[in-house]
Amino acid sequence: MLQSLSIRNVVLIDKLDLDFKSGLSVLTGETGAGKSILLDSLGLVLGNRAETSLIRQGEDKLSVTAQFSLQKQTPALRALLDEYEIEADDELLIKRSLTRDGKGKIFINEVNTMPGFTPFSMFPSLWANMNVTYPEIIEELFDLALERYEDRKNLLTEE
Repeated sequence: MLQSLSIRNVVLIDKLDLDFKSGLSVLTGETGAGKSILLDSLGLVLGNRAETSLIRQGEDKLSVTAQFSLQKQTPALRALLDEYEIEADDELLIKRSLTRDGKGKIFINEVNTMPGFTPFSMFPSLWANMNVTYPEIIEELFDLALERYEDRKNLLTEE
């Protein structure tokens, strides 16, 4: 379960720390309030393509960190973490950063991963074992959110 999301220098967001409690969390707001930016940020941590256009204007780097609870580990999840030598007891911390020159890094529990690593594409069964049971739908929602953001950005630059 997603427990927290920390966003730094993503589009309009300078610094945002969200804590999610057990139960239903709902994001609401008017058009343009930034809901899509939150989804884009979560998508970055889950392995969506990172684009330098997401870096806040005037900044050199963005970072997004997501903390997942692993309190209800299944044997399959434990085996997967062990297979990739990821030390995790009660939580999984994924951090992704991207610099203006397009260089990115992904850390899992403070350990830098290999170049080109994307948690979403390499660990689909990890997400399934963390009760993210429809990763394809989630990926489509993130892609849609990014498209909508790009459409809004294009409208603003055309004016």
